[in-house]
Order: sequence, then structure tokens, then C-alpha cells
Amino acid sequence: MPGRKVLELYGWENLKGEPSQIIICEGEFDRLVLEANGFKAVTATGGARAFKKDWVKEFESIPEVYICFDNDKAGKAGALRVGRLISHAKIVELPTEIGDGGDVTDYFVRLGRSREDFSKLLQEAKPPSEYKEDALHIRNKLLLFRFRNLNKRIPAENLVDRSIEPRLNQIFVPLLSIIEDPEARRDLQELAKRYNREMIADRGMDMEAQILEIIRDMMDSPYEVALSTKDIASWFADRHGMDYEKKITTKWIGTIIRKKLGIKTQKSHGIYRIPPAEWSKLERLYEKYGIKEADDSERPESDAYQPTE
Repeated sequence: MPGRKVLELYGWENLKGEPSQIIICEGEFDRLVLEANGFKAVTATGGARAFKKDWVKEFESIPEVYICFDNDKAGKAGALRVGRLISHAKIVELPTEIGDGGDVTDYFVRLGRSREDFSKLLQEAKPPSEYKEDALHIRNKLLLFRFRNLNKRIPAENLVDRSIEPRLNQIFVPLLSIIEDPEARRDLQELAKRYNREMIADRGMDMEAQILEIIRDMMDSPYEVALSTKDIASWFADRHGMDYEKKITTKWIGTIIRKKLGIKTQKSHGIYRIPPAEWSKLERLYEKYGIKEADDSERPESDAYQPTE
């Protein structure tokens, strides 16, 4: 099948023999480091969002399941996703000194932490539901602050940053308007820009981003490109079908392309395609969703585009 990526669970052997504990990590090298420190671990071979639903049953009988992904936006989102799939799993938080993008390997090798140190992190791990409660608590505190300061200061138009999302301006401009200290204001503006970058990274986890990645790979192929919704749906089902309970259909994918991404399709010989006139929108969408240029060394050989007639 075109566009097929074979996802595997590296470390299957650790699930045999009724283990009492298992750690799901992000990366094959991280798994080896955990093994070297005496922890049984597994990892999906396709990154933070590659864990498949049909693997869940293998973890149901294991009493202690921990998830320890990279300390970045994709890793945190991926950990929450796996935590929702495995109901009794807990998420391990790496310490702040690990830095943005730090991982299990950094924890043991760069920071020089021990097995005992990591065992303490396991004891402090929390179920995904607690993260939701923490987020709700912070949201309520922010809403209370905004209500208390409502109409005290009119937001200044010159504080609007056109380079960030409008909804972030809606949140940050009122806060900036009541801050007098220039340094504190600059810090808050930098925070807004950082959140904007994180929102772009978040979009990379969305279904729309997955479709854009497929379109990008199809267009990068050496074959003639037709970009039919049928072919895009086929690639999507092969790459991501196991992540969705709903069956992947051409109609569903076509609706997302038209309504969510704003790309018009054109019917020709009974098949809907993305016409060349719409291709100019793709670069803007790639930027919006944080889709980077494909790395040929990472793309599977089976991702050669072969248009469906």
C-alpha cells in the first residue's frame, strides 16, 4: 500500500512473563538506557504520537505502567494521549533542569542521575486526570484575575502583536495593559511569543497536520502528482488509521481538506483532486501547522507516490 509506515513496539520481549512494572518511553536509545539501569521499557519506533491502540491490551495486566516521554510539547502531548489509552498508567515528569527537549538519556547521562533518582520520579508520577485538574485550577485563577481587573484599564492598541495568534493577543494585551514595569512587560511579551510557537507545535499533532504531511510527501515524490482525496485517504489510513476509532474514508478526509484547511477540490472523471491552482496555499498551511520539509533519510521507501486511476 502507498504511504505505509510500519510501526513497531521496540522491546516486546519485556511484556512477556507477567512483569510487575513497565516504562513506555520515547525513543529506542532511551529504552536501552533504561534497560541499562535495570528498568523494563518499551517504545514505539515512530516517535511521540506513534503508539497504537491495538497495543493497549498488552499492558492491561501489568500493575505498574509508567510513561516517560521527552520534555517538549510533542512529548507531553504524546504522553497524555498514551495515558488516556492505558487507564491505569501514570506520567513521569523529568526535572526542569533537563531542559526543553530533554529526555531519559539526558537524565541519566548528562545529569548523571542514578536508578534510585529515577525510582523517586516513578513514585511521584501522576495519572493523566490530575493534569486536567491542574489545568482547570490555573484557568479558574486566570479568569478570576481578569474579572477582578475588568474595565480597570483599557487595552492599548499598540500592545497588539500581529505576529502571534489573535486569541493570544486577546489574553495577553489586557495583562500587558496593567503592567507598568518595562522589563516585566517584555518578559510577558516573550512568554506570548513562546506560547505562540507552542501552539504551532500543538497543531502538528492534529489530524489536519497529519493530512498536510501526507500531501507534502506526495508532492515530494518522483511520480506524477494528482493529489486525489482518495489517495490521500489511503495514505492516511495506512499511517494513522489505528489512532482513530472512526473508519478513515475519502469523504471524511475530503471534508477536512475543504472545511478545516480551506483547500478547494475539483472533480475530474469521478475523482476529487486538489487542483494546481490551490497548491499556493500549501506553504502557508505548512508554516501555520509547523510542517517542516521532509527528510528523505526518514521517509520510508514505500512512501513513493503512485496515483490511483
